Amino acid sequence: MWLLTLLLVVSATVSSGQGCGKFRQVAEGVILNQTFGETAKRIIEKSDNCTADCLAETDFVCTAFLSVVFGECVLFDKIDLNRQVMKDVSYYRLFTEACDGETPSIEYCHFKIIRTNVKVSASSVSPGMTSPSGCRDFCVARYHNLNCTAFTVGPADTLYSTCTLFQSVTSADVSDGSMDLWTTVCEAPVNCVYGPWNDWSSTCSTSCGGTQTRSRSISGEATNGGTACNMSLLSETQAGVERWWYGAF
Repeated sequence: MWLLTLLLVVSATVSSGQGCGKFRQVAEGVILNQTFGETAKRIIEKSDNCTADCLAETDFVCTAFLSVVFGECVLFDKIDLNRQVMKDVSYYRLFTEACDGETPSIEYCHFKIIRTNVKVSASSVSPGMTSPSGCRDFCVARYHNLNCTAFTVGPADTLYSTCTLFQSVTSADVSDGSMDLWTTVCEAPVNCVYGPWNDWSSTCSTSCGGTQTRSRSISGEATNGGTACNMSLLSETQAGVERWWYGAF
C-alpha cells in the first residue's frame, strides 16, 4: 500500500512587491510643510486610496505616506520615527509601514505661546512680514536651514507683522516688547497597546478548506494624542490548511 500525503498551507499575506504592505497611522493633524527624514517623495494631488498609490509606486520603495481623505496624498520612501513631527489643526494623517502589525510610536510637537508683549535678543533670522500661521510655517520648514524651535510674531489680531525665528531662546534673551513668543512643546503620545495573539483556531471552516481565526484583547488605551484602539485589529483570519491523500492499494 502506498500512501502519499500532501500538506498545503496558504497564508493570508499581502504581496505588494514593496514590502509587507501593512500600514498603520502614527499621527494625525500633521503639518505638511516639514521634512520627515525622506530621501524621495511624490505628491499626488487627488487620491482615492493612498495605500494603493503607495504600493503601486515604481520610482522608489514607498514605506510611508501622508493622507487626506479623498484628497492629497504624499508618498515617502522612508520616514525617521525618531524625528519630532510637528502637529497643528490639520487634516493630514501620517501612516508608516508596520510589518509586525503593531503601531509604531512617534514623538510630536506643537507650537504654544509662552509669553506675550516681549522682544527676544537671541541670534535669529527673519523671513520678513507674515501672519502668525505663516511664521510658524517658516519655522517648521527650517527657513535658511535654521533648526527653529521658537519664533516671535505680532498678536493674532495683527494681520501681518515681522516674523523672527530662533534656534534657541533663554529667559535672559527675553525682555519687554510687543510680540508674542511661540516655542515648541513636545510630547510622546502613547498608542493603543494590544495584548498577545491567541493561538489560531484548531479547526477551520468548510471542512478544513476554509479559514482559521485568532484574537487578542486591548492591554492599554491610547493617551496623550496617541493612535486610538482599532476594534478591527482585535481579530484576524488566514486561509486554513487543506490536505489531500492519494493512496494506491
